[in-house]
Amino acid sequence: MTLAPGDAAFASARRGRVAIMTRMQTENAGNEALSSVLIRHIAEAASECEVRAFDRWPRVMTRFDFASVAAGEDAITRFEALVDALEARTRAAAKRPGADVLLADAAADCNVRIVERPRLRSSLVATLKRRFHLRSRLAAAGLLRRDEARRTFNTISWCDLLIWNPAGEFHPTGSLDEGIRLLLLVRLAQRLGKRTAIVNHSLEATDPTLNTLIAHVYNGADFVSVRESGSYRRGLDMGLAEDRLHEIPDLVFLTLKHPPTAAYGSVSPYAGHIVLSLNGLEAHRGGRQWDTLFAGLKAFGRPITFLSNSMNDDIPFARAHAGALDAEVVSFQPGYVELARAYRDAAVVISSRLHAAILALSADTPVVSIEPQLFKLTAIFEQLGYPVATQSMSDPDWARSVLDKTATVLERRDEIVQASKPGLVRQVATIEEGYRPLIELARAASTTASRRK
Repeated sequence: MTLAPGDAAFASARRGRVAIMTRMQTENAGNEALSSVLIRHIAEAASECEVRAFDRWPRVMTRFDFASVAAGEDAITRFEALVDALEARTRAAAKRPGADVLLADAAADCNVRIVERPRLRSSLVATLKRRFHLRSRLAAAGLLRRDEARRTFNTISWCDLLIWNPAGEFHPTGSLDEGIRLLLLVRLAQRLGKRTAIVNHSLEATDPTLNTLIAHVYNGADFVSVRESGSYRRGLDMGLAEDRLHEIPDLVFLTLKHPPTAAYGSVSPYAGHIVLSLNGLEAHRGGRQWDTLFAGLKAFGRPITFLSNSMNDDIPFARAHAGALDAEVVSFQPGYVELARAYRDAAVVISSRLHAAILALSADTPVVSIEPQLFKLTAIFEQLGYPVATQSMSDPDWARSVLDKTATVLERRDEIVQASKPGLVRQVATIEEGYRPLIELARAASTTASRRK
């Protein structure tokens, strides 16, 4: 007898198995929000499934040498050779007694952890860390995170559907090795006959090898969602199948369903402040115009605070300019709920970070957005229908434009907040509708899931 997902006997046969690969421990409050709302949404919408979540690749994978993949023109063949070896090891491990005992934990948004104290590293320390991989060597020797790799590969073998949340991983400053590791795990799941979904990111990678591998792996996926129109167009240009590629707003908009400010009655310590959430890694694109911007902001006569969703990356830039502004630099990383609370009642948040901007909007605080890369913030604020257009740092006089927009927002604050609300409500509805095919994939997961090579 063939069982269908709607049959009562189906539910008793075995619950569908869903694995979520996302950031479970992070220094970035935006990624904390993404993982939390993704886990909550899948667990609630596909409650008949067993859902587990794990934190991207096991550390031992940082020792893999991807130089051969990047060399020459035949990247896909070299990539698939790595998958061959990984698949053989994973299938053998899955047959060992007790292999199904070591699995990732049951998915729960409360298991997502923010690292409050940022680890500030000099460029020399970062280079040495990448070169010597001390932690991964200790992991490979069984002296650190002994069971991490086994749990990851066992969970991929166990699931019917693997959902990967890149969390904006693929962008121009991303690591090629990091991207290949992630794609390798998704491709492994596909080779093991699992359904795969890739959600909630922007396609801003510029490395040709990485883009070749993205198209290769993504075309084997059952569902791919990108956050804005620029990524959707780029996906089509890369040859991604139109019937599996979806433009769906960023999941952090779902924080509006659980307003982070509702539980707090006190006034934010930054009420009336100009809050700067500036991407320190991309700030060099702004050149000397930062001096113009900061001088103009100081002339508004309001307190100024540097506070973003990724303080570990942004503190060095903030500290370099705080003195000239008489500004406060928040020296730790609030979680996303606390961050939204901090943004509440600010006069304005000036942001080149997407998730800081969304969390400010969710706290009824107006935003002046700055595009630090290619098109991500610009397209998402257009998608939102926001009344204040994003300012690109590629414009010749971008700092003056940001100052003009800030003056307008300060003058018309309440009007702009009210004008943005219909767009925010629409984003939530679009997310829920857009992810219906993914939820159906989760619900249809069963022991008879199709095996695809």
